[in-house]
Amino acid sequence: FRTDDRYDLISFNAIHPSHSPALYTVEFYEECKKKLAPGGAVCAWVPNNSFTEEQFQILLKTFVSVFPHSSMWYVNPNHLVVIGTLDELAVDWDEFVARAAQEPVRTELENYTMNDPYQLLAYHLMDENDLALYTKGVPVNSDAKPYLEYSRELRTRPEIIDAMRFHRSSIAPYLTIAPEDSADVITTLREYEASAYHLLEAQTIRWIEANLPDEFGRIWRTDIHLGEAFRETPDDPNLHAIGGSRPEDEARFLDALRQAPDNSVVQWNLFRLYRVRGEWDKVAETLTKIRGRETGASALARVMLSLRAGEWAEARPFANRLTQEHSPVLQAVGQQFNTIIDTEIARSESGLGVEGLCDLADRYWVLGMRERGESLFRDALAAAPDQELPHLRFARALEASRRLDEALVEFRTALALPVERQDMRNFLQRSVDRIAIQISLREAPHGPRTITGARGGTIAVDPADSGFRTDMGKRYLEARQFERASIEFRLAVGIDPANVEARVELARCYAVRGMAREAEREFRIATELAPNRDDIKSELKLIRNTPG
Repeated sequence: FRTDDRYDLISFNAIHPSHSPALYTVEFYEECKKKLAPGGAVCAWVPNNSFTEEQFQILLKTFVSVFPHSSMWYVNPNHLVVIGTLDELAVDWDEFVARAAQEPVRTELENYTMNDPYQLLAYHLMDENDLALYTKGVPVNSDAKPYLEYSRELRTRPEIIDAMRFHRSSIAPYLTIAPEDSADVITTLREYEASAYHLLEAQTIRWIEANLPDEFGRIWRTDIHLGEAFRETPDDPNLHAIGGSRPEDEARFLDALRQAPDNSVVQWNLFRLYRVRGEWDKVAETLTKIRGRETGASALARVMLSLRAGEWAEARPFANRLTQEHSPVLQAVGQQFNTIIDTEIARSESGLGVEGLCDLADRYWVLGMRERGESLFRDALAAAPDQELPHLRFARALEASRRLDEALVEFRTALALPVERQDMRNFLQRSVDRIAIQISLREAPHGPRTITGARGGTIAVDPADSGFRTDMGKRYLEARQFERASIEFRLAVGIDPANVEARVELARCYAVRGMAREAEREFRIATELAPNRDDIKSELKLIRNTPG
């Protein structure tokens, strides 16, 4: 800053802002802005841990206040960046691909397994509109008011993770693509964005459960989402690096297995590597190489192989072995496998009704065996094409996996059938509207518009409106998507701090999620805004009297 030079890029990766607050102030960013050349950019590391959500918002708001044309990006489990420019973001696709392929850029990106242009762009989290909305109403960090210096939070807050997962948008609106290439580029980008979503879901479990003792259970639950990510982008090198499933990881585990064929940790690592990559032939081959007593890792591999082969009786002892594991999650997995085995045997002997098929499909789906689950859902659809139940159950599974376009088809198909119960018809209509709104926002994240609802009327969609965000939160609540509902209600409150309805619903979401302190805060603010609401006072009293 002591020279008169101007720079195309200013990038800094300082220690945590709580230990280097002077590098995350308005004053520092203003100095950076003065040193930018025309067309230049400032890139700042953003940690997501050891902050309250408000402090995280302050960190972002401080940057955005100086660089309103900003965007936030995921890089790896410990690394987000915000990039600020003097002009609105615009990416020429052909130029971007060409520059990424130039040396030394290509080699540098390869060193960090970030050399795929699609994968780079799919890690976009928030654009300038998202950031402005998310940080609305919070102050900025300055030399005079260093809000970030005294953080006492020691973990990654779930509210921050909610925002990263659900308040994110595509980079697609900022791309300039040749017309003849546009459809293919956007289709591929959507696949990478779907993969990035599942990667964030996996990372969420790691962040939230980082200090819990059930390591094997945490890895199992994480791997279900990693497997979904690999289905979308099986050759993504960064996904393999983060997932610990690179060729060099495989070679290291195989070498360790040769030296200690009875080592349960080595077995676990190798089996999970093949499982997330979907390489079941290698799982079977590896089982022939292990020695010693049956471990939880080998039992899990054998039960899944047996189920994939339709060998229900053979799967039983391995499911029972899992129920004896120290991990509570793996014990529960063993019990679920036993239920699947019981149901599959009953099906082979006397068949299953449509509801039984859907229940079985759901169990496979939850355990990450999505191909088997989808096959069973389609069996149920074939058995009862004129019943709404299989369409509804399949649609909800698809929605949970963020396969929104397919979910919308199933919900609409169910609604087109002669549904007798009015409450079910209403539920299906609301489900169609919920998915249609999400797809509309995926295609055009910002700006007001109307879409046609399931009843034929219009639905006003305005992401910057507090009432719309409140309504959207309620739609997610009905689907029991509490984390997604939470961020909608928080955005609603950010837009309009006097929105009592949003605060009450947010407090209820927090309570369901076990976040009693946060629930009490929102109920308290709601009672101050609406002192005559006895129902809110009752819920506040209930939260205060709840143990723990």
